[in-house]
Amino acid sequence: RTSGRRAFLLGALGYASVHSYHTCECSPNPSRDDPRVSGLAYSLQALANIKFIGIGAEYFGAVGPGRAGMHALALSLQLGWFGP
Repeated sequence: RTSGRRAFLLGALGYASVHSYHTCECSPNPSRDDPRVSGLAYSLQALANIKFIGIGAEYFGAVGPGRAGMHALALSLQLGWFGP
């Protein structure tokens, strides 16, 4: 975490067990489910707040060899108070 009081960044890395899968209603192979492999999970968040209302953006996911992995972006609105 960075040291900002009203705006800051958070980051994390860790172990993940990931696999790739695909489904479709097609012939002759309607689905594919690859075996699980070790990968790396990550998260990077940017947060800013004023008094009781805050906004945030998070980019997160997991990466592994081949097709295994995913990536996502989330935007959020926060309400709350965590002390002085």
